[in-house]
Amino acid sequence: MAHIIVSWVAFTSDFLQHPHPDAFPPPYSNISPDSPNLNLHRLFFGQDRPHSKHVLCCHETADDVLYKAEMLLGKIRKAFPDRDIELRIVPLTDKFDTLEIKRAEEAVLREFREDDIDILFNTGTTAQRLGWCLIHLEQNDLNTRLIQGKGKEVTGNPHEFGELVISNSKVAYRLQAFHQKSSLSNNWLAPCLESVYRHAERAAREEVSILIQGETGTGKELLARHIHQHSPRAGNRLVSVNCGAIRGDLIESRLFGHKQGAFTGANRDQVGFFQQADHGTLFLDEIGEISPETQVSLLRALQDGKVLPIGETTESAVQVRLITATHQNLRSHCETGAFRWDLYFRISQVPIHLPSLREYPMHERMEVIQRMNGQFSEQGKRAKPLAFDEALTEWLALYEFPGNYRELANILTYLNVYGEECVGIDALPPDYRNVNPKADLTLESVKRAHIQKVVQLCGGNKRRAKELLGVSPNTVIKYAD
Repeated sequence: MAHIIVSWVAFTSDFLQHPHPDAFPPPYSNISPDSPNLNLHRLFFGQDRPHSKHVLCCHETADDVLYKAEMLLGKIRKAFPDRDIELRIVPLTDKFDTLEIKRAEEAVLREFREDDIDILFNTGTTAQRLGWCLIHLEQNDLNTRLIQGKGKEVTGNPHEFGELVISNSKVAYRLQAFHQKSSLSNNWLAPCLESVYRHAERAAREEVSILIQGETGTGKELLARHIHQHSPRAGNRLVSVNCGAIRGDLIESRLFGHKQGAFTGANRDQVGFFQQADHGTLFLDEIGEISPETQVSLLRALQDGKVLPIGETTESAVQVRLITATHQNLRSHCETGAFRWDLYFRISQVPIHLPSLREYPMHERMEVIQRMNGQFSEQGKRAKPLAFDEALTEWLALYEFPGNYRELANILTYLNVYGEECVGIDALPPDYRNVNPKADLTLESVKRAHIQKVVQLCGGNKRRAKELLGVSPNTVIKYAD
């Protein structure tokens, strides 16, 4: 039986703050001498157990975040060349969702279910530490032990490590209650979304590729997670990737992996997202952002069920359920040659459209606003939800929210931070106070909205929309774009 150590990269305590925050490399440019992950190897690794591996987890895929994580990995490997250390990317769609975090952490631990597992409790966010606690407290087949660095004020030695014992049943109950409360707030759906989610659940049960279409901020990642949780693969990993956040010259390396030395900067083997999601679900957000070259590689991987890491000569078989999402009209991109038709048909066996907030019936949109306002009030520990006066209520009803849920959340956050018991338009964020959202009911506006809706229902096929509308092609082109 082997002995494994698992920890999160501690972005606030593994690094020293850069004196020039806007400089590159990113702000955390030096490893702290009090780094818990580094000192874990100095003072704990192998002391009372012959640890054979350290799995260092990172929850984000942004370039600056990975830069820091890889720098920490390099520092530890240089200091301890005999140690087997693996950097594991554990993408999270919501790093505050205790349920998602616990599942992601448990997926990592279950790879070592035959081994003894020590979990470094000091590292990670509060929600990530709660996830470790919930896993540790459950009666399951994982042999876990929580370890923590004991503070200098307790031991006089800032680098001493010891076992953290959590066995009190009341503690377990409180953690479980917190976990359930955090997940219940997202159970309600606007009625216009219920049919979308039911449609998605039917598709989730089948091994089909799903393309989620919707504007920015409509909840595409949440729907992708819902599909995964209602699929036969729910017990395996969901790996979420924002293709638009990864540089074009790095996307293939991140998707398919690479071998050490395959290109400049490839100083170690990298497992790709496809291999990380093997037997699970891979969610590719902003799929319309990938280059034509990457489209070819992605199509080949989906057709063959195999990936070829950069610099490797042997393909690896993968079994992945693919969900993609975009705010763009991919059919239009196919017509212009920017996106491949064959890839489009491969990823969109079941297309699902998420409506924007302005498409909600008025009473449903207002209910969304009131429910979200209530949640923000609870988080801010208000005695009762913030009240809106008549003018602000009308403003919220007429404003179109081009940023959808994200924009609405920003506005409500601001109101709850600075507002009193009842707020009006003058309490809005400064950029919104002079916005006059009057309903546009002109014939021209209604015509445009109707044509765009029909084109959308036709999956972006303007020729089919023209036939249904009984108008000229130029009219569709004029109003649909």
